[in-house]
Amino acid sequence: MVTLLDDPALAEFDALLAGQRAVVVDFYATWCQPCKQYSPRFAQAAREARRRWPDAPVAFVKVDIDRSRELARRYGVQSVPTTVVLERRKGLLGVKVAQAQRWTGSIGQAELQQRFAALCEAA
Repeated sequence: MVTLLDDPALAEFDALLAGQRAVVVDFYATWCQPCKQYSPRFAQAAREARRRWPDAPVAFVKVDIDRSRELARRYGVQSVPTTVVLERRKGLLGVKVAQAQRWTGSIGQAELQQRFAALCEAA
């Protein structure tokens, strides 16, 4: 099921990673002007993905880097907005979470929806 979540606690975020095939994270800051333009597009594209693929095991998460410094550090976020796609993958040593995609900066609505559609269809 496609999940939308704002500023999860660390334990909640880790539970999402364990329970979803993919987690798409919008790292943002409240003081960031490009984030103020990008974050609503991210949320809209996530809502559209949830509407079109309600059973896809994908979570969309928004993380304020000032409130969740540990998550920003964990994923090496040095500028905002940064979007990271994390996927669970099976390997010889079991299941692990790996960064599948990363983009920095603002992306247009149509391209964002295409990326989310490809992710949900593959899930």
